[in-house]
Amino acid sequence: MLDPVSGLYRKVGLLPGEQGTPKRKLRVYTDMVADMFHLGHVRYLKQCKELGPSDTVELVVGIHSDETVESYKRRPICSMLERIECVSVCKYVDEVVPCAPLDVSEEYMAMHK
Repeated sequence: MLDPVSGLYRKVGLLPGEQGTPKRKLRVYTDMVADMFHLGHVRYLKQCKELGPSDTVELVVGIHSDETVESYKRRPICSMLERIECVSVCKYVDEVVPCAPLDVSEEYMAMHK
């Protein structure tokens, strides 16, 4: 469900490791352009991965298509495939989703669990 305060989607219920729930995986989704992948991107992805205990967080990163990015700013320097490859080798990332939308919907989140 969409958290009205943070603007983030959150699964209803307690987070992994909180009292009263069994330890379970927490899938964290973020999306980005990741053009000219740099240390700031890596630090951001590390923060996303650290939203829970390291052994319970799966970080899923959506990468916007060249056309999507160009719709609101300049065309990326690196192609979407190059950006996907850079992000996928980052040690904090567990899964990369190509052609991520700018507006994330409940259906999109359900499709990617």
